[in-house]
Amino acid sequence: MSYVGVPPFGQTVRTVTEQIAQQGQNIFYPTGGYIPGYIDVDLDGSGLGSQDFTATDGLSVTLNQSAGAGDLFKSVAYWPVAMQDTMRRAEINAIVGAGNWAMRNRIINGDMRIDQRYAGASTTNGQYILDRWQTGAVSGATLTSQQVADAPAGFQYSFKQTTTVSSTANDYSAIWQVVEANNGIDLAWGTSNGQSATLSFWVKSSVTGQQNACIIYYGPTNYFYFPTYTINAANTWQYVTVTIPAPPAAAGAFAATLNTAYISVRPVGVFSSGYTNTGAGNAWTSSGTFKVTGTVNLASTAGATIQFTGVQLEKGSYATPFDFRPYGAELQLCERYCQSVLFNNYIGNGSGWYWSMPINFQTTMRTAPTFSAFSGGNTSNITYEAAESIGVQGCRYTILASGLNAQGIGRTALASAEL
Repeated sequence: MSYVGVPPFGQTVRTVTEQIAQQGQNIFYPTGGYIPGYIDVDLDGSGLGSQDFTATDGLSVTLNQSAGAGDLFKSVAYWPVAMQDTMRRAEINAIVGAGNWAMRNRIINGDMRIDQRYAGASTTNGQYILDRWQTGAVSGATLTSQQVADAPAGFQYSFKQTTTVSSTANDYSAIWQVVEANNGIDLAWGTSNGQSATLSFWVKSSVTGQQNACIIYYGPTNYFYFPTYTINAANTWQYVTVTIPAPPAAAGAFAATLNTAYISVRPVGVFSSGYTNTGAGNAWTSSGTFKVTGTVNLASTAGATIQFTGVQLEKGSYATPFDFRPYGAELQLCERYCQSVLFNNYIGNGSGWYWSMPINFQTTMRTAPTFSAFSGGNTSNITYEAAESIGVQGCRYTILASGLNAQGIGRTALASAEL
């Protein structure tokens, strides 16, 4: 590859990145970033000139013409040895924000790895599906949702929704995650110091055309932002980034407790053709129209599918590479809102005895949870079992004996403290 930037002085260190492109992909992320002006780019064996791509933010490279499926993207970033550490840190910190490297993604389970409730099985709309992701119900259409092992390079899973029974009623569905105020309050939305945020994700749909996301700020007055984007090719993964300006001060500073809802993030919308509550996109409004005029009608197309993964919401005006966290850490974040709890209790005495055992949660929950019905394990000689004295760190498992050697062993229930 020939060097197209300003030749570096003295010794340099090179960082080489190679990536197989998806059809229509035009944004790539060199490993470790780069210094603007010190990078070469090659696509499928052909060196690109500086007029063929944009590489100015220190993190991403945007090709002027999209790559084809299977094309090999290659970049070489040059780091002058004397400048390597200080320049890299200065360039990228200016984008991400000094000290904001860890936990920059406000979305939990954005890569759809964790599915405690269904373990990949499909279910109908109107409930929580994958951890932290909820779907809204529609009255006319039937939508099935699940975790699937189909994702762009670098990811394992995506969230997939299929229209199994279509509808033309005045109806819509949504797939969203609510961000707790503890994880978003630093955006200072609804104040004069409000910060912009950037939403990025991968999406694939069987229906091409305009889609719109939805961001809701839960201030004293709810405000809505509906960014639009276009599905360019059917059944093809594409990368989407949208920058969201801070809502106007009229929305008001957040005044609720910090363990309540701050922002709702909806990467996609699923609408029927008869849905009438439409409006303009790409501007804040206090009117929850949800559908931007021109957005496709997935719920009216039998067999239509939409998938997404790699969802990231971060402070600032740039989309950075997805914040992959260790699986154990991501699971613990999910367990603040939902976790499977194991219950064991035993009474050796006879009928009529109560016994209560303390149960500790694996992770402190957002608020005192509610429990699903008990399942699994073994029970014998009991007429009553319940989770009692429920708090954020644990509860008590109480059983009532109907005979000798009463027990509830290996019983499980799902504790939910969702927003």
